[in-house]
Amino acid sequence: MNLLRPTGLMVAILSAAPVVCATGAAVAQPVDPAAEARAAFQEGVRNFAAQRYAEALVAFQRAYRTRPHPSVLVNIANCQLALDQPQEAIASFERYLSDPTANITDAQRMEIQGTLTEARLRVVTVTVLAQPPGAEVYIDGTLVGTAPLRGARLVAAGPHVFEARTPGAASVQHQARF
Repeated sequence: MNLLRPTGLMVAILSAAPVVCATGAAVAQPVDPAAEARAAFQEGVRNFAAQRYAEALVAFQRAYRTRPHPSVLVNIANCQLALDQPQEAIASFERYLSDPTANITDAQRMEIQGTLTEARLRVVTVTVLAQPPGAEVYIDGTLVGTAPLRGARLVAAGPHVFEARTPGAASVQHQARF
C-alpha cells in the first residue's frame, strides 16, 4: 500500500480536523505526529522536485523535528547541498550514517560516502584565533562561540567575514577568501 497517495493524505488531513459535538462546541483532537511529519515530508518532496530547495529544507526540518526519522536527514542534506551549504550537508550526512537506528544498505552507505567526498571538496577547515578571551566570535554574522575557540571550523569555499566582539570595545573584522 502506498501511503503517499493523495487519498492517504486526504484521510490524514480529515482525521486531524476538530470534531463537532451535538452542542456545537469543538473538541480538539490530539495532533498525530506521524501524520503531521508525513505531510511536512510530502511538502518537502514537492518543493524539492520543483527546485524550491529553501522551502523543501524547511519542510524536511519540520518533519524531522515533529517525528525524527534518520532517513529524513538525507533529504535535509540534499537540500543543503543544493543551497550551497556543504558544511551543513556534511553534518547531516554524518549524523545519518552514525545513527544506530538507520537501516542503511551497503549501496546506500557507498553512495552517501561518495557524496560526502564531493561535499568535502567544497569546504575548507579554518582555525580562528581571537582575542581577548571571552570575545564573541562570528563567521559571516553567525555566532560560532567565544574566544578561545576550541577546534577548527568548516566553511564553504569562497569569501567570509570573521569578527570578534567584546562588550565596550570596537569589533574587529577580518575578511578572507578560501
